[in-house]
Amino acid sequence: MREAALADYLRDPLDGAQPAAITRALARLHKGELLSPAATQHLLGLLADVRTGPQRLKGGLPPGWTIGHKTGTGQDYRGTSVGINDVGLLTAPDGRTYAVAVMMRRTHKPVPQRLELMQAVTRTVAAHWAGDGPQLVTASRNAAD
Repeated sequence: MREAALADYLRDPLDGAQPAAITRALARLHKGELLSPAATQHLLGLLADVRTGPQRLKGGLPPGWTIGHKTGTGQDYRGTSVGINDVGLLTAPDGRTYAVAVMMRRTHKPVPQRLELMQAVTRTVAAHWAGDGPQLVTASRNAAD
């Protein structure tokens, strides 16, 4: 039954938001385009206060950067993990803000490799900001490892 439930979830997840849509929503939230000013500040404050996932996106932040984010962790079953996520707003020392979403739909990779992927995304954003990195693009990919 559990295998069938996992297969059903992967075929049609209840929380089927796409990474690109989440980053667009986060960018609009940051700009104050989604909610009232008070609600925007409240939600941004909640994101800034998140304590989960210190080794996910937050783990790759250079000194001087801040993050407001929300992690998500789905089920583990027989070596497969689903829904390993961290989405948020990375703010550089000069105040420039980047919306980021790393969402692993399904993976067999060990936890250290998952964390390294998330931290690599954060480091890439910081390198781009510093002028040392590649052009940033919005990319979304659904693939098992």
